[in-house]
Amino acid sequence: MIDIKKRLAEKHINSSQLAMMVGVTRQSISQIASGKCKPRIETAKRIADILDIDWKDLF
Repeated sequence: MIDIKKRLAEKHINSSQLAMMVGVTRQSISQIASGKCKPRIETAKRIADILDIDWKDLF
């Protein structure tokens, strides 16, 4: 699994900004980043596009 927090820092955006861009809550991003839940495929693809990663790495 990819380190979302590290990728956010590399992209100079925070979890709230990512959440707004993706259309989910900051809490959802936090849960996905910590591995507590898995994103829907559509959400994973949006996150992956923003973070320049393969969406499959979020699972």
